Amino acid sequence: AAAAAAAAAAAAAAATGSRLTPARPSERSKPKKTAEKAGSHRHNHNPPHNHHHHQTPHNPNHHNKNSNNPKNLNHTPTSPAKPPTHMDPTKPHIPDDDAELNSSDSDLPLGNTLQGLLSRLGTVDALRNFCGPGQTRLKQLLALIKSPSLEKRLEGLMELCGILSVSTEDSMSSFSLDAFVPALIAALNPPNTPDIMLLAARALTHLMDALPQSSVSIAHHGAAEPLCASLLAIEYIDLAEQSLMTLERLARDYPHPVLHAGGFAAALTYLEFFSIGIQRVAARLASNLCRNPPPDAILIVVDALPLLGNLLENSDPQIEEHAVKGFAALAEGFRGSSESLEKIAGERFGAMEKILGLTTGMVLTRVAPQAFVASLRYLTFSAVGSAKIAAFTLEHEGLLEFLEKLLRDPARPHRIEVLALLDSLLPSPQASAQSKGRRKVAARLPSSSSLAVVETDRIAKLSANPTMVENFGHRFFNLLILSYDTNESMSSRRTVLSILHKYVSFAPPEILEEKLAENRAASNSPGVDDDMYFCFFLCHIMSESSNLLELESVLEILSASMSKIPSLRLRLEKEGAVQELERIAAATFAETCTASFGGDPEAVSAKAKTILEKEFSGEQGTSSKLSTLKTLAEKLTNDPSCVWLDSIAQSFDDEDGVSAFELRTSGLIDAIVGYLRVDDPTEQFERLKTMASALGDSKVFRLLVMRSLSVLALVEELPLAITEGSSGPASVSTGLRQLMRPFKLRLKKTPFDHSKGLKDYSQHVILIEPFATVSNISEFLRPRVVTGQSLADEGTKEAAPKDEEKGELKGNRAEKSESPVAQVFEPSFGDGEMDEDDEGDIYGHSSSDSFAKMNYGESLHPVEIDLDSGGGKQADKPGPSAEPPSKSYAAALKTVDKTAAVQSPASSKLEFKIDGETLQGNMSVLQCVLKFSGKHTRNASGSLLYAYRMWEDVHTLTYSFQSSDEEPEQDADSEHCSTVTTQKVHRVDSLGGVQILLPVFHMSPSLPSSIRTIVLLLRNLFWINNNAGLLTGDPSLSLMDKKTFNCGKVVSKIVRQLSDPLPLCSGMTPPWCYAICGDALFLVPFETRVLLFQSTSLGISRALQRLQTSQDAAVNSSRSNSRSPSVRLRRIERQKVRINRERILDSAMKMIELYCKRKSVLEIEYFGETGTGLGPTLEFYTLTSKEIQTYKLNLWRAKEKPPGAPASDTIIPTGKGLFPRPIAPGETKVVNYFLFLGRFCGKAVVDGRLLCLRLSEEFSALIMSCADAPKHTSTCKSQGNLTLEHLRNVDEQMFHSLDNLLKLKETAPESIGELEMTFTLPGHGDIELVPKGSKETVTADNIGKFVDSVVRYILFDGVRLQAEAFAKGFNEVVDLSSLCLFEPAEIEFLLCGTDCENWTQDYLMKAIKCDHGYDHESSAVTYLVNILSSMSTEEKRQFILFTTGSPSLPFGGLESLQPVFTVVKRTPEAGLTADASLPTVMTCSNYLKLPDYSSMEIARERILFAIREGQGSFHLS
Repeated sequence: AAAAAAAAAAAAAAATGSRLTPARPSERSKPKKTAEKAGSHRHNHNPPHNHHHHQTPHNPNHHNKNSNNPKNLNHTPTSPAKPPTHMDPTKPHIPDDDAELNSSDSDLPLGNTLQGLLSRLGTVDALRNFCGPGQTRLKQLLALIKSPSLEKRLEGLMELCGILSVSTEDSMSSFSLDAFVPALIAALNPPNTPDIMLLAARALTHLMDALPQSSVSIAHHGAAEPLCASLLAIEYIDLAEQSLMTLERLARDYPHPVLHAGGFAAALTYLEFFSIGIQRVAARLASNLCRNPPPDAILIVVDALPLLGNLLENSDPQIEEHAVKGFAALAEGFRGSSESLEKIAGERFGAMEKILGLTTGMVLTRVAPQAFVASLRYLTFSAVGSAKIAAFTLEHEGLLEFLEKLLRDPARPHRIEVLALLDSLLPSPQASAQSKGRRKVAARLPSSSSLAVVETDRIAKLSANPTMVENFGHRFFNLLILSYDTNESMSSRRTVLSILHKYVSFAPPEILEEKLAENRAASNSPGVDDDMYFCFFLCHIMSESSNLLELESVLEILSASMSKIPSLRLRLEKEGAVQELERIAAATFAETCTASFGGDPEAVSAKAKTILEKEFSGEQGTSSKLSTLKTLAEKLTNDPSCVWLDSIAQSFDDEDGVSAFELRTSGLIDAIVGYLRVDDPTEQFERLKTMASALGDSKVFRLLVMRSLSVLALVEELPLAITEGSSGPASVSTGLRQLMRPFKLRLKKTPFDHSKGLKDYSQHVILIEPFATVSNISEFLRPRVVTGQSLADEGTKEAAPKDEEKGELKGNRAEKSESPVAQVFEPSFGDGEMDEDDEGDIYGHSSSDSFAKMNYGESLHPVEIDLDSGGGKQADKPGPSAEPPSKSYAAALKTVDKTAAVQSPASSKLEFKIDGETLQGNMSVLQCVLKFSGKHTRNASGSLLYAYRMWEDVHTLTYSFQSSDEEPEQDADSEHCSTVTTQKVHRVDSLGGVQILLPVFHMSPSLPSSIRTIVLLLRNLFWINNNAGLLTGDPSLSLMDKKTFNCGKVVSKIVRQLSDPLPLCSGMTPPWCYAICGDALFLVPFETRVLLFQSTSLGISRALQRLQTSQDAAVNSSRSNSRSPSVRLRRIERQKVRINRERILDSAMKMIELYCKRKSVLEIEYFGETGTGLGPTLEFYTLTSKEIQTYKLNLWRAKEKPPGAPASDTIIPTGKGLFPRPIAPGETKVVNYFLFLGRFCGKAVVDGRLLCLRLSEEFSALIMSCADAPKHTSTCKSQGNLTLEHLRNVDEQMFHSLDNLLKLKETAPESIGELEMTFTLPGHGDIELVPKGSKETVTADNIGKFVDSVVRYILFDGVRLQAEAFAKGFNEVVDLSSLCLFEPAEIEFLLCGTDCENWTQDYLMKAIKCDHGYDHESSAVTYLVNILSSMSTEEKRQFILFTTGSPSLPFGGLESLQPVFTVVKRTPEAGLTADASLPTVMTCSNYLKLPDYSSMEIARERILFAIREGQGSFHLS
């Protein structure tokens, strides 16, 4: 170990021993010219050629050996010289994005750092002995450093640098800072040589990295002055760079000494002299100097503002980011001084305009997320502290328009910061400022007197210019109300209420009344949710929220609005405001509310009582309308007559209408549902027709639907299972990071179990991965606790390989990509219990070892499909073994991926329990802990709340011998999803020759009883909306858009549930998520149901992949150069397969047969082509789906092949989508093709690939009907009484032919016999429709029977085998019952994605990222956008296929492509001009290399030629 330490120190010393490169004196006077010369060598960090140098210059990254160590990076030293940091209650309530970013790295394992590696080698212990007490070498080094001899000083400094570069805080416990720091700082000053100054600065840097608390000593002894002097002198480039890096490291912890020593000038004066990497260090130093500036530093800051402002115009995004962060820190530091804030904003707000330019508009596409957040923080602090800046911001149309766009898009990140900025733009009302006991959401200033002055000025400016308030309300009023329900964050919701309160308080009465009228009108218009209008919004919060702070804000808004608009009283009464105020004002309110988030229940009750006495005294006006509705409901219940329906419709058509409160409390919902609930289908149809007639006015129908959705939002109490405190993108990252941590388990023999041959293991605590299963634990434990030589020997043979020394249970990760490795560690503590100190040591050691060994995402051995031998060839063993899909829809969520557990003999099987609950072998540890350990609570709404602290607890599992060979019974809940989705049964009736699917009244038991009746009403209304043309006789009638039936609150809850990694991966998703989609698809949009399907039906690995992708998109912003850390776990393995392009269908069938059931992602390569990755893979799925549709296979109903067309052409379907041609029972080859097609589609869905295979709605319905079949079978079910009308969408020509036959029966019955037809299928004389049908002639008497037989055979009997084969193949890959989340018409979009959208130039500019030579103003990019926006639909498909490998786009269109669609400049090859070159693409990364064409015409010709002729092969470009 000592030798290793010496070697490491020597190597480090050699690395740090580089000489200096002096800068010529003449160049120092001309830094810009020098910078140009230096800039030509930026990429390799070498000095200019005209500099004199002797050795390789110092590597600028060498000093920062622990730059990836978050512990060192974020350490804030604590010492008497620096007072402890406390939360400033006067700071604005804005989340610190940097703190979140830094904290996210805090859990990185020690094994990922240099110290971790050295500790494994034993070097740290050697260094500890080297630097420990009693060692004399450090004293000798100190003497050398202080020696007057130049050589000795160099020797001592070089050796010290080597030691410090590999040291840790633990190894330097006895290092004397008081002795070494003054000596090193003295070496920084002249007349020391530049070499000595360089090594001294480097030693200080290494010292701060290795011993973070040394920063206070270095700052105290004045290191900043000589370092700044070296930078300003800039005689030697190496010394200047090292001085800059040392200052940056010092300023992280102590920026004030550097600031007063001239740090700004030192860092930025000669910025262009340095390479780009060192420029970033200088920008980071300047940003650190802006943190917490002292009040007397404003003059220093003002002098440095021009230099800092220049960074905002730098072309490097990282430098821009540091500059914006610096301005944000300055605004926060000087938030108490309006004068200082206005100086920072610059003359005529020049600096602020630069920041706004970075924040808004098209430039946002290249701004890092952290810079964007910092710009919002800067604007927020500046607006709070200065009335002038607040007014300037309120009048800045560009900023307001940009913030409006951000709020309109719920998927945009950083909504919390946007809301905080909006909150800062308006002053606080006097009532709010004087409120006691409330934690204010609005930003405040340190001094109450300063606050009063600034607030007075802000109010005066608003009063003088009311158009500012009017414009603010016009843009944000409705969006803020909408944002309340879409934000789960409690702080965000309080911010929304704070903004609304300010707006209502300062808006003039006429402006406010006009805005509320517009809002109410918007709530009654199609496509806008009714529950968003103002009065309902306030009453809804009062009835639902138990948060006292929210209730207090709502009461303040209510009081302020009613004082300005007394006419609101009637509307509020209709929405139930009086009843809610009486409930809050009651004496028992304090017992039912929660004060966990602050607030005084007595004050809230007193406020409600005051409002009642002041605003609602006297006679109420709702009694008459509510009484009328109750009477109508009673009469409709007792006398189901259309008269009462007409009266109900008239009530909705009144001037004041019907509110959601009146609809809910009048009993009208129960009465209407009871009226429609009858057993006779004919009577049910007639009543639906009567109701449609009564509600014939689209306005009345729309109002009833909107009010019903409002009632659903009021009464629903759908519980969530979420992690406590998790909200927004940060929670996803935190949850994913938690899944990388092992659980602590104590395995204990069941008490009072006197079984022989079983030992107790409770003296040990083991660590195990969350995704390890109970079977993994059994394998680990069995050889340790089961006694008896025979059983021990047998168990040893069958147990998984194990490292006895560390107690590590190893799994076959290479062969099972989905099987988590149960790495169980066995710390030994003898016979005693483990104390806290021991537990912490073992936990830290084992966790770092455990996760250092994980290696996900590796590529399996490539395989070549050999069609001649009938199998696949590969260099080594095959990839992961096949694994059948879960057999029920619930299994996709309730169980984790099975592991390759080796079963033990029945006599020694172990049974595990936690808190008395028996655990199944395939349950994960995460499932066991979350479901049975009791480590959760319930909030007021009934939601389950899990806490991350469960990882800190030791969970006890008891074990005993299993009583029998039977596996534990499945949990009763495990099949709930299957029962929900498969009971979609509709009663069928044929009326007027057309089949009618009537709405049913069966509801899933998983759906809460509180919402069943309202869901039934909405189901019937949705049916009426879809069949309005049939019911009224007007086929063109359309009452409402189907999307209007979506319930935003239910959707937001589902999305919130699916964004929490812990419940998602442990199978704790509430069953109502599936029930609501099964019983009321119309409430949830297609995109959300796709999200539910992808999160719960494709396995844990795919669910985690989706979360990681969404996290990257939301937090790291793929269009930026962010360096935010990314959490990665359970990466999916890739299986590369090489196939023959000329025989692509045969290769596909063989490959899918071999690999469809495996969990790895398929990647396709072609023989003779060098291309690999995503592009060839997408093209494979496209080409195969087209190959299966050719005329030569004859699988589908198709129009006749055009004369002369080859048989390999793609067919033209006879109807709307692909429908199989009918076959005779013996055609097994066709059935095999459909079996392959089902597997092929299933694998495409699992891997997230899009197909060019648009199935008809009728065929999709047949496939989905197989999901209702008994387990392990796939039997197609006939969809009721099939009629001729059903044939129209499948084969319109056949429909007209059969329809004409039926007409002949009426006009010329004798001519039917002359046709000499028999009971055989038209066009297929070998297929008999009835027994001996070829001998039975069709006549006028049996023409009806003939038509019915043809229709049934075409639509069911002749395609049943194909549908069952497809369903069987699909079910082998994905549980078929999971398709019940969709309507048959939606299966096409699930498989094929969306069609080409409308590409406007604005949309394309937002969707395209420019890089490497291009920006959005480049002429070539402008040409491309113009060409794309004018393309036809077919040209768009060709372009998408050319650039991505798939002719379809994912959900969300071009803007949602991952990776982002990027356009870069292509350099012409030698001898060619740009106009003679063609564009090329990297399909794997959606990368278009576009030459810089000279004109639009040339660009169009070249691009269209490329997308037409450039298909069909992949090569290196």
